[in-house]
Amino acid sequence: MDESWKHCYDKFKGQGKIVMLNSLKFKPTADYTGIEVSNIQKDKTGKETYQYYLKQVRNNIEKTKVGSILYYGESQNFLIGPQNEKWDAVLLIEYDSMDDFANVIESEAHQKIKGHRKASLEDSRILPASNFNIQEVEK
Repeated sequence: MDESWKHCYDKFKGQGKIVMLNSLKFKPTADYTGIEVSNIQKDKTGKETYQYYLKQVRNNIEKTKVGSILYYGESQNFLIGPQNEKWDAVLLIEYDSMDDFANVIESEAHQKIKGHRKASLEDSRILPASNFNIQEVEK
């Protein structure tokens, strides 16, 4: 197990809902070189291929009822932050727990589609965050 994964899992395990903030930079054209996956998205852009992947992720999450996609949209330059760091899109996915997130990404269904993510992305970041209740913050 990767050290950052172990740290994340240990930090958020048992703390309830978790939100994953994904920063995404697409490849101009999806590249499946060295990737084994069914239903290759031939001659598609990285963005189109990622959207195909995301649809499959959404279906998997809906079937297991362990979370939801909160937001997916185009990104702009940072308002506050490094101007040389550019992302094409952001994605927020909420999971009911860290265990639910782990189960989704380790599931057989996800293993079958994860190659599309790799084929579509030039770069990405995933930032986990606990899902605070705003009423708790206001106390």
